[in-house]
Amino acid sequence: NLAGIPAINIPIDFHGNLPIGVQIMGRRFGDPEILKVARTVEKNLDILDETGHLPVPEL
Repeated sequence: NLAGIPAINIPIDFHGNLPIGVQIMGRRFGDPEILKVARTVEKNLDILDETGHLPVPEL
């Protein structure tokens, strides 16, 4: 963003039909670090399907 503070949002689940996510923010120009943390969160929560996407609930 304009302030140079990187952030990433990871969708982790749904409550009803609404997505729930976690946001990770890093130090100024710390993009590589937050990407590494985000990937670790995704792997450890085991939230992605076999195609690498968050499964979407039926409406």
